[in-house]
Amino acid sequence: MEQEVADHGIIDVYEAYSGLMAAVGHEVEAGAVALHLAGEGREACEVESLLKGEEEPAGPTDPVVAGRMKGIQESLVAQIGRVARDWYGEDLDAMAPRDLADALRTGPDEHRQAVADLLLLDGHRQFLRKRFASSVSAPQDLRDRVEEGKLDVDAFAACLMREVARRGYDVPEASIRQMLEEGFVEGELPECLTYLVQRLAKRFSKGLVPLEELVGDTEPDKWLDEARCRLQFRSHSAMHKALADATNLKYDCVHKALSGRQKAKRVQAQIKYCLEDWLRSVALGQEPDIDDEYRGVPVDETQALLPALEQRFRTKEEIYRLLSERTGIKTGSIRRYFQSNGQLKYAPLVVYRWAQRLVDDGADVEPERKSYLADQATREAAAELARRAEEALVRWREAGDDPELELTFRESRRELIASIKEGRHSVPPTL
Repeated sequence: MEQEVADHGIIDVYEAYSGLMAAVGHEVEAGAVALHLAGEGREACEVESLLKGEEEPAGPTDPVVAGRMKGIQESLVAQIGRVARDWYGEDLDAMAPRDLADALRTGPDEHRQAVADLLLLDGHRQFLRKRFASSVSAPQDLRDRVEEGKLDVDAFAACLMREVARRGYDVPEASIRQMLEEGFVEGELPECLTYLVQRLAKRFSKGLVPLEELVGDTEPDKWLDEARCRLQFRSHSAMHKALADATNLKYDCVHKALSGRQKAKRVQAQIKYCLEDWLRSVALGQEPDIDDEYRGVPVDETQALLPALEQRFRTKEEIYRLLSERTGIKTGSIRRYFQSNGQLKYAPLVVYRWAQRLVDDGADVEPERKSYLADQATREAAAELARRAEEALVRWREAGDDPELELTFRESRRELIASIKEGRHSVPPTL
């Protein structure tokens, strides 16, 4: 396969890749692609000139470089296929990249926006130019809900800040709040913000909706259990806590609405739209915006990987040590996730994922070591958020069992973790 690509050259493959990106509004950085294909140095410069059409190929392309280009193009087609299969069905399998680009370019705008947003959340983002708009307007129906007090502005603004950060942008909360409260904001703002506002607004709607709008014709307990499994929550209680964190609703409110034999006939709209948004992310092959502390896999699944791991490594202790190095979890805890003694029901997702990678790739898999606090502005923001989290913890402990103070602490901690992971340069005025 690589030799066939090499003989043909990488220009056509790169143009097909760029064409797919252009069909959904993205622009590819040839230099970033060249760096990925050839590494740093003179060869990368030569590949970049080749991709830009600044020079003619002197001969067949290095098969390794050509194979990498073919690989990222196939990866892009596969990513698009995750969401586009619902639109094109079996016809998708017969589409060449250029045909798929034509279908996206001439199709509904909502399709292009969905694909464009999906590609900002995976490895392809490194090859794209950032897109900005000079202004962003809130839809009139959203403005009406803000004025009528039917939208949780605080929670929505915090969510939008997190989501644009996940897509590689940093937007001041003041700008987001101005857009929500005044309907319009000017400045260099990420273009994806408009799509996120439209997609996520319902998730922060105040008010009640019939339970049937969430579960449809499915029996409520069955629907909720299936949702819990798809989202990989350790338990229904963990799912309720995650919903409380994500919506700013009290845990008791969520738990009461979704628990017991006799479910509430109506639930808070935020519960419905939050669950639907998480499930939509999973359906698109994305990681839902859920703290991993609430999620896990049954320990049977980690234990099932042990025979394959033992074939690759000399001892179990070597396996546990490697997983500890890659996850930052103590070796003793790792060991317990692989023991069939009935003490634990779930193992952290990160442990399972690294165990699977060791099965697939062996000890050569390098841990993704990244200094989240390398940037001075991020360190300053994290320090301020850490101070707030500590103060919230002290208030909660001093007041005893106060659900509101507990929620404030957990929200402070979640903001701190997100700030560090996403390299934010600013913090919200209040939490």
